[in-house]
Amino acid sequence: MRVKVRQQTYSEIAFSYVVRYQGGNNAGHTVVIGDKKFALHLLPSGILTPEVTPVIGNGVVVDLEVLFREIDGLNEKGVDTSRLMISANAHIITPYHVTVDKVSERFLGKRAIGTTGRGIGPTYGDKMGRLGIQGSGPV
Repeated sequence: MRVKVRQQTYSEIAFSYVVRYQGGNNAGHTVVIGDKKFALHLLPSGILTPEVTPVIGNGVVVDLEVLFREIDGLNEKGVDTSRLMISANAHIITPYHVTVDKVSERFLGKRAIGTTGRGIGPTYGDKMGRLGIQGSGPV
């Protein structure tokens, strides 16, 4: 049995928004458009499509350093990032969260879960405990 798969681009499908609704900058994806390569770790891929509004939702934990680095990198490549919307309820990863993540992993020793050490888990812990810092300010 043969299955044919046709790649589609966002321009072939009518989307108004592309929303990143959860996660952090621990993983990423590479998008290739023509001869340009874009490595995205935090921004939704819709940032690369002019007709689409890219959104970082309230379930995402945001490392501001990574966010600004990605935005600057895209701007340098001529990508318009001015359409980006970020939920005021998205939580901010702080240096404290990164430290707690790394120290916790070391403390667990052989029972460590293998985090990336980027503070994502501790930030979600604060989010669930209503202790974290949101994009709108302290909770």
